[in-house]
Amino acid sequence: MLSRFFGKKKKVEDDVIVNAVVTQTAAMINDLHHQIDLRFKELSAQVREVELGLAQMETKLLTKDLKDKQAYGLLHYKLHETKNPKLQDDIQELENQLNFRKAMLKDQ
Repeated sequence: MLSRFFGKKKKVEDDVIVNAVVTQTAAMINDLHHQIDLRFKELSAQVREVELGLAQMETKLLTKDLKDKQAYGLLHYKLHETKNPKLQDDIQELENQLNFRKAMLKDQ
């Protein structure tokens, strides 16, 4: 009879120890989940920052590319404009008119 009484006490002590271990483990798991959540949020913020930086760089590159294309087009236009025979004829005609007017002014 005494062994049954002391056996129950041992079982109660074991249950208390198991409950303490379970409680401590649960607390550690909750803390670990909290740390994982914080780290995940931090990494998500960093990824968003990188994505924003990439979007800004892409915009800058597209803008630069557009400006380069516009500058190239303008240069191409100017080069073509100087070699245009019609414009050369117009320039020659204007020069002739100016020379004629100068000559007329000298004669007067």
